[in-house]
Amino acid sequence: MPPKAKAKVGAKQRTAPERAASKVEAVDPSGQVSKNFSVWSAQAPSVKAAPSTCYAKCLVLPGSTSTTYKLRQIDPPGYEDGEFEAAPSRLLNCNEETMNPMALRDIGLLSHQNSACVLDFLRARFMQNMIYTTADPLMVAINPFRDLGNCTDEVIVKYRDAASVQHLPPHSFSIAREAMENLVSVNKSQTIIVTGESGAGKTEATKHCMRYFASAKGSMDLRIQKAVMAANPVLEAFGNAKTLRNNNSSRFGRFMQLVLAPHGGILNGRVTGFLLEKVRVCSQATNERSFHIFYQLLKGASAEQKRKYALEDVKTYRNLNGSAVGTASGCYSVDGIDDVGDWQEVQQSLVSMQLTPTDIDAVFSIVSGVLKLGNVQFQGATIEGQDNAAQLDAGNYALLQQACVLLKLDDVDKVASGLCTTAKTIGNEQVTVRIQKPEAVLLCQSLGKAMYDYLFKWIIARLNRTIEPEYFKEFMGMLDIFGFEIFDKNSLEQLLINITNEFLQKNFIDIVFERESKLYREEGVSTTELVFTDNKEVIDTLIGKRGSIFAVLEDSCINKGGTDASFYSLLCQTLGTTKAFRKPQGGDRDLIFTVGHTIADINYCAQNFVSKNSDLLKAELTEVAQASSSPIVAEMFAGIPVERGKLAKGQLIASQFLKQLDEMMGIILSTEPHFIRCVKPNETKKPLDWDAQKVLNQLFSLSVLEALQLKKLGFSWRRPFNEFVTQFRYINLDLDAAMKAASTPTRQREVAQQLLSACGKLISPFQEGKQWQVGKTMIFLKPEVVQELMLLQRRLMEQYAPAVTFLDALIKAKYLRRTALQNAKRGTRLQALIRKRLTQSGKPACTVLQIDPRQPVFMG
Repeated sequence: MPPKAKAKVGAKQRTAPERAASKVEAVDPSGQVSKNFSVWSAQAPSVKAAPSTCYAKCLVLPGSTSTTYKLRQIDPPGYEDGEFEAAPSRLLNCNEETMNPMALRDIGLLSHQNSACVLDFLRARFMQNMIYTTADPLMVAINPFRDLGNCTDEVIVKYRDAASVQHLPPHSFSIAREAMENLVSVNKSQTIIVTGESGAGKTEATKHCMRYFASAKGSMDLRIQKAVMAANPVLEAFGNAKTLRNNNSSRFGRFMQLVLAPHGGILNGRVTGFLLEKVRVCSQATNERSFHIFYQLLKGASAEQKRKYALEDVKTYRNLNGSAVGTASGCYSVDGIDDVGDWQEVQQSLVSMQLTPTDIDAVFSIVSGVLKLGNVQFQGATIEGQDNAAQLDAGNYALLQQACVLLKLDDVDKVASGLCTTAKTIGNEQVTVRIQKPEAVLLCQSLGKAMYDYLFKWIIARLNRTIEPEYFKEFMGMLDIFGFEIFDKNSLEQLLINITNEFLQKNFIDIVFERESKLYREEGVSTTELVFTDNKEVIDTLIGKRGSIFAVLEDSCINKGGTDASFYSLLCQTLGTTKAFRKPQGGDRDLIFTVGHTIADINYCAQNFVSKNSDLLKAELTEVAQASSSPIVAEMFAGIPVERGKLAKGQLIASQFLKQLDEMMGIILSTEPHFIRCVKPNETKKPLDWDAQKVLNQLFSLSVLEALQLKKLGFSWRRPFNEFVTQFRYINLDLDAAMKAASTPTRQREVAQQLLSACGKLISPFQEGKQWQVGKTMIFLKPEVVQELMLLQRRLMEQYAPAVTFLDALIKAKYLRRTALQNAKRGTRLQALIRKRLTQSGKPACTVLQIDPRQPVFMG
């Protein structure tokens, strides 16, 4: 393993474009500044007028110095009259070579891969409906917010049956084919990791890959495949919801293991769900919805189903309307979502998953019961000296009874007692005492969330029972998970999501480094320059066994009387000197702390951390569920530990999640990964709407720019011998002709080395092993050397400027003369036709004085 780099890969606080700027290398040793070339600037007039555009392309003007450049904006147009100045350190290089963004598959082939160049390249492709782009080893997929017709069965066949996909545009199908070919040819398990923020298209990308895997060339038993594919609408119904950012947002992580037939088709599989956002069962933000299944059931159920499940109007349920029943605060309908049609599909999909009618009936009954339970209200009264003690009046007790029937909880009295009382040990006796009304409300919500959460897990377990093989050997993994989340107010949910992404980031860095090392070895190039820094320090800060955020949170939850304030105080005391942790000024009041994540510094609010991490179902309520006469409910809660008194660390939410995450990462690390990064181009959800600032933030959070930076750590610029000579042919045009005549790889290598020798005479230093290396099939260059060569080529080409200007004038003159002659002939013919028409009409014809046959003169 090489030594660590001195500087960590990836910058911090990258929301401002200027912070990503790199110095423009356009100054030669004499101090002269090259002119008439383009740069990207975040200080241009159009960017000041609209900061969300991030960058504008500008022309470097004469009079620029090594410390100050004179610039004029050229793109977007409309600002050509104004000039401004900027320091070179605040500018970014442009890719000046003629290039068709539609023809280039990989961002890594750009000479300059700074944030402005990558943004411009992706935008150009996006506007031409090219939503897939490679950034090896990643593939970027931009949500078009419309059907482009590029994911049909015909397109699947095109990518499946092609001799090679190298000549085809990047696509999710090409990733799926590559993974499948590796699975079959080398018998090594594969995983496709699909990440992105809500609304970026993760679910669709996952569906496309699964559709590709399901496309079989031959005949096979389709029952299991049908069950696997049918699970998608069911998991979406129970695990997806309408959020402010996305109408069909996955509110859980999903990892699938698929056993594929050699020629396509799904033989077996297994699904693992994690991090379901169960808090959404009881509350949602304004203009958001709870899980789709609630609205599908309420809107699509038949009259018989409405009677059987005691369904009411959607506006009567507190879980879907906040605390104000029947108000306009609820979000009931969504453009583009057909709840009634989706309800029919879900019912059919459950049948395809091989659930029995009894199973399906129990599932819908529990969903209705969760809604009904949310309407139960508690009253506060003074009971046995306890102020605001929780109690149920007759009406709410009857409502609780109806909810318990739907939830298959047989002992309603024990449920009511568990919600309103608690057992305490006083001396040597254990007595039952009333709890306060707010605590009872939370317990009731916890019961509803637990019922839904365990129902979701049961559906997945029931699916797995149908599709699982006896054992897994080689498999195809599919991980659909949220990317790093950064909100205005980040809580425990975001912390767990970002912990997951730090694990995936470490895996990603290791993969990039491994692939780069392999290429260097194959080409016979030294790896001494290939160094990197991982994110181990961040992970230790988050979940280390001692002195980490996770460890402090665990201690605060299991200790009696632990509060958010005490957790925050202990956290700052324990981690105050850690580099990846910081307490902002004024954080004590707002309980704010900052974690230096790989992609950015993220602020978290410690409020509700303790209660969320301790959100476990009360022992008495768990016992009622486990004793249910319904086999499904009993199975849902089977194996759940019933603990009274002090909590154990293993029971806490974060502990359970991290255990599950560790198991999943163990599986992923045993496979060969492929990466799809999904990008959301705007918040309007409209086609061809490009928000540059939003895209830029995602390029950082999804490690797209970091992937390019990682490859820059060594000899990041590499080209085959012929492409190297072609790109820098103006340094020595004779060698360009020699390369075209070279018929063998050995001769091409010799010509490329001759060009390197010519470059070494013109720039210094230019040492082999330090600035460049020659591989077996390509040239390897350091990024700064590429800039030197491009500057050298630009200056050499400037020497031809007077001759080019003169020749350009001659060519234009010849073209204009030829055009004039052609127009003269047409004019003469037109005159004849006009005279003929006038003569026929009896009107006097005009007289034409032919001074020169090429210059007719009209006279009245």
